[in-house]
Amino acid sequence: MSSAEECGMSRIANIQERIQRLDEIPTLPGLFRKIVAVIEDDRASVKDLASIISDDQAVTAKVLKLANSAYYGCFKQVSTVEQAVTVVGFNEVKSASLSITVFGKFSKKIPMGTLARFWVHSLASATAVNSMGGRGQELGVEKIYVGALLHDIGKLVLHVVLGEDYLSLLNQAASESCPLLEMEKRVLGCHHAQVGEWLAQKWHFPQDLKEVIAFHHHPFRGGLLQPKTVATIYLANHLAKRFVGIGSLESASDPTLDQVLQVLRVNGEEMEQMGEYIKSRERMVTEMTSIIS
Repeated sequence: MSSAEECGMSRIANIQERIQRLDEIPTLPGLFRKIVAVIEDDRASVKDLASIISDDQAVTAKVLKLANSAYYGCFKQVSTVEQAVTVVGFNEVKSASLSITVFGKFSKKIPMGTLARFWVHSLASATAVNSMGGRGQELGVEKIYVGALLHDIGKLVLHVVLGEDYLSLLNQAASESCPLLEMEKRVLGCHHAQVGEWLAQKWHFPQDLKEVIAFHHHPFRGGLLQPKTVATIYLANHLAKRFVGIGSLESASDPTLDQVLQVLRVNGEEMEQMGEYIKSRERMVTEMTSIIS
């Protein structure tokens, strides 16, 4: 083995060790769990969500800033979170608060431009889940929505651990038209979905959310507990890339996508309708990203 090869293997081993330790990754705020509990509770009200958010001053300030933005065009000043939920909408405030709570933890370690692009894709993917609705998935749409927001969280970990090296890897994958997972495995020995699963374990996410994050690129892997749910995230990821345009599609021909469409019973006309819905919400997604970043 050449010295260059030994150096390369040593570097990969070092990267993997750093990722597995996740020493540089912050702990998950308790607010996240409280918001998810509200989402999972069918009896939860606007007042319940507003009460939880109001306990965190930083999140409250950004939610109020969003409600008073030009996009929502409210005629009077919004001064409480409960008013903000009424003006902005339950789903939008839920998205904003979850995004601020989780992604905001990375804001001191990742350039804001990079983080904003990630936010836009995550929010667009969650919007895509709403456009699909219920299609016999094992989880409810609300829970799948959270999975769509967080499916690529492993990329943020890689940004934190590797910095500019990970940006170079992304650029290399794009220039070579190489699927990102393949490039990550080739260079790092692991990929962002695996890293996301490790983070989900560190943060004690529920098992269903771990599965969505770990296998969102492989919805038909044997042994999945919720294949239709994971397939929904796969399609949401595809739709966000296709209609919002952040991130590259895997290839012109995607047999996994074809299978996903069959399983979820989505035809070509419905795909276009979903795309129109996502594009109609693109300004909202962009506005939300600029306000909460």
